[in-house]
Amino acid sequence: MASEGYHVRVAKNACEVLDCIYHFEPVDLVILDPELPDSDKIHLIEKINNRLPTLPVIFHSFSREDVQDIDVWGPVNYVEKEGRSIEHLKKAVSELLNHFGEISPLIDKI
Repeated sequence: MASEGYHVRVAKNACEVLDCIYHFEPVDLVILDPELPDSDKIHLIEKINNRLPTLPVIFHSFSREDVQDIDVWGPVNYVEKEGRSIEHLKKAVSELLNHFGEISPLIDKI
């Protein structure tokens, strides 16, 4: 994503995700792996939505089963991992940022 001009921050666990979102410069989008250590995905999305309800989130996973309840989580999208290619993810990021009125090429992969 950095090669596409985005600023990328990486978090190792759910606690770091929340730190990045709450304590650094504003983010335009969050990309999450549903198997992120130290938190279940529903609890993490609830925390994000409580503080930043309009922040778009993309779950990037190998299986839609990882995000079965996605419809009830607010502005959350799903992009399936396809081997080593991130072309679908790049497209989803671009579309979401354009939809939400991207101001700068800033994305945070968490």
